[in-house]
Amino acid sequence: MSPSPSPSSSAAAAFSFQVASRLNGLDKPTVWHEFSPLASEYNAVNLGQGFPDWDPPSFAITSMNQSIDPSFQRNANQYARSYAHMPLATVLAEDYSSRFARDIDPATEVATAVGCTNALYCALQGMINPGEEVLLLEPAFDVYIAQTKMAGGVCKFVPLRSVNSHDDNDNDDDEV
Repeated sequence: MSPSPSPSSSAAAAFSFQVASRLNGLDKPTVWHEFSPLASEYNAVNLGQGFPDWDPPSFAITSMNQSIDPSFQRNANQYARSYAHMPLATVLAEDYSSRFARDIDPATEVATAVGCTNALYCALQGMINPGEEVLLLEPAFDVYIAQTKMAGGVCKFVPLRSVNSHDDNDNDDDEV
């Protein structure tokens, strides 16, 4: 008599986890898979990715330490609100209010992200509807393609050409 399968292994076998079909092809190597190792191999300056090889300045280290030290009354062990940590949003609103000569409300008009890639992802998710076409100028940063597809958009590539290229294939209205 063979033992019956445990409930957990039966349940796992019943499910097939697959990436959404709109993401097909995003597992392929990108330009970074080629250029980063080459830059390292030939001791070249990699202008495509940031790999700082120096410490932050001492004032930044001190500020980072103070930001998590309870003796500075920062309450840094709590989650920030999702759109922006209010003290940061307030400082940004004050700065940009003076730059743009209008009042900016830190509670409703300021959002922050953990970097440009995250900000772009949020913007594309909020602006692209499934099936909409998105123009990408080539050469394009590979993350634009992935994020457009993740939002359900359809990438349409337009090669970037110099105005003075004297190429019969310069961009025209029909191409765009």
